[in-house]
Amino acid sequence: MKFIRKLTCSACMLTALAFSMGAQATTCSGGGEYSGWMERLYSQDSDVRLRDIAIPGTHDAGTFSIKSLASIEAVSVTQSRDLCQQAKDGIRYFDLRVSNDDDNNKFIIVHGIIRGEDLPLVLDPLYEFAKSHPKEILILDFQELNDFADNTDVQRFNDYFLTKFSNLLIPNNAAGISYNSGNIQISDAWNMNRNIIALAKDSKVLASSKYYWHRGSNIDSPWANAATVEDLKVYQDAQLLNHQNTNQFYVSQMQLTFMGSGGILDKLTTLKSMADEFNTYLSQWMMSYEIDQGLEPNIIMVDYYERRSKVVETSLAINLYRKNIASLAGVKSFFPNNYGAIYPLFGNVNFRQLKNGYDKCLDLEDRSLENGNEIHQWSCHDADSQRWYLDSEGYLRNKMNFNKCATVSGSGDKGSNVEIWDCNEQINQRWSEYGDHGLRSQYGKQNMLDIKGGYWSTNGSKAHLWTHHGGDSQRWYWH
Repeated sequence: MKFIRKLTCSACMLTALAFSMGAQATTCSGGGEYSGWMERLYSQDSDVRLRDIAIPGTHDAGTFSIKSLASIEAVSVTQSRDLCQQAKDGIRYFDLRVSNDDDNNKFIIVHGIIRGEDLPLVLDPLYEFAKSHPKEILILDFQELNDFADNTDVQRFNDYFLTKFSNLLIPNNAAGISYNSGNIQISDAWNMNRNIIALAKDSKVLASSKYYWHRGSNIDSPWANAATVEDLKVYQDAQLLNHQNTNQFYVSQMQLTFMGSGGILDKLTTLKSMADEFNTYLSQWMMSYEIDQGLEPNIIMVDYYERRSKVVETSLAINLYRKNIASLAGVKSFFPNNYGAIYPLFGNVNFRQLKNGYDKCLDLEDRSLENGNEIHQWSCHDADSQRWYLDSEGYLRNKMNFNKCATVSGSGDKGSNVEIWDCNEQINQRWSEYGDHGLRSQYGKQNMLDIKGGYWSTNGSKAHLWTHHGGDSQRWYWH
């Protein structure tokens, strides 16, 4: 059996335990505002290179299909949503690892030597998305096409991939024009009525069709191999600086790995928990690269993109910034339902921490924006869940989503909980500064923002209303 001869990931030690489960291919249509973001943003000015826009992407995009023991999934699965949902959520770059399984006459998704689902079950729904969203350009980056021993294997692969996808694939040469990452514009794809770029590096595959683009000359995707947030930041600072003004697609691999310094040998954790550890930093880093340093990220790739990364919103904020659309009204005109999650990333709003007299900051429990999620105090950190803005009308807005407000639940009497909710112009969402660094609710008895008694210095203590007493649990200082 030719299936993957070399060990390429930390999960490989568990191979003997791995097993795969079947799945059903599905169709893929519909979606929200993010499912059509390219058309929304560039319908009037499509003469822009793909190299010059920010594109959200997923690392090991097909690993959602790995179904195995929990211990194996913990170190091999990097995404929980299928490619259809990823695309509908706004992802446009897909990192794919494929292996030829000669013994079973099929091709499968892999992470190292951990087997995922059959390739058609993973990719076919993405084809359906591309067909129903013809102006959304997708980049399929076949980072690995393993065990293609001869042209017979290539032909078998093409019998599936080209037969299925060729009517949507953007060729590397058309009408005498050679296309590459340095010159391909959104308008070129739209004029061809094609919207998928397929990157590959296997020479036999590349030689088989003009519909494959050479990875070596069209994309650079350096791996940080960093197990800590600090090491990843140092690496990305240097890499982005080095890759300015190039004509290749450039991938910022914004994920932590087990095998870097401080990795699996002394940090027994999971890829999901590592994503949770890092993803909240993504927006801050990327917007700083874009606005403060002018480094212009291109493809931004993450693990578990839906877990706090805001990689889609961050990419859209960068693209709006480059289009000189920085006002709340401007963002809202493009994304009327989701502007609240995009605008705070680059809008001219001074979000700050609210620190109380016990040196704790007002925070969202589990950094969740779900309506009704409680607001509590926590040790101060840099995440957006602790950044607030009291606007001129008294709404206390959170930086994670400008359209989410601190809201008093229930009657407004003392003891009423304070939670996050969609801003809705109700009086239970209005606050005013009062007395010695107090925040007073304009609802009901006009009680003060307070921390529940008896747990004033404890992380996780809930925010609620209480009558004014001026103690440290009611003193809120802007930082």
